[in-house]
Amino acid sequence: MASAPSSSETFSYGGYLVWPVALHPYSDPRMVSETDHVVADAMSSLEYGGNGGYENRGLLAACTTLPTLGVTPAWKGFLASTIQRAIGMLAESSTQSPRGFSTDTGLLSETWAVHGSGPAAHVVPDNDAPQSWEEALFYLTARCAFP
Repeated sequence: MASAPSSSETFSYGGYLVWPVALHPYSDPRMVSETDHVVADAMSSLEYGGNGGYENRGLLAACTTLPTLGVTPAWKGFLASTIQRAIGMLAESSTQSPRGFSTDTGLLSETWAVHGSGPAAHVVPDNDAPQSWEEALFYLTARCAFP
């Protein structure tokens, strides 16, 4: 059995090695590890800040693999609820919450960053133009996460 990839060998930005490429069968421990990493990385950036963008690439990949992913039903449930929580955070931001993943139009920006620190820290879009590809990824991920 091959070992799981190290953090430098994973592709957390988009999860394309998970889906649609399916580099290995979804029962392969490397695919399970990559899926776990993609979901954890997306949630980390959404919950704890820093810079981010295109989280839905990885979330859509992870959500799409869940039915055939080689993990226990309990772990599938955990991953599914984590993906739903991430989608909820992004959806909330489109109603102008303080999270700020969206532009003034209420649509998701291509990328975002945390500005300031401590109580003054806030998330703002890096660009003011809504990003149609990110909107499409959000829609597809939401449809997968909430069938």
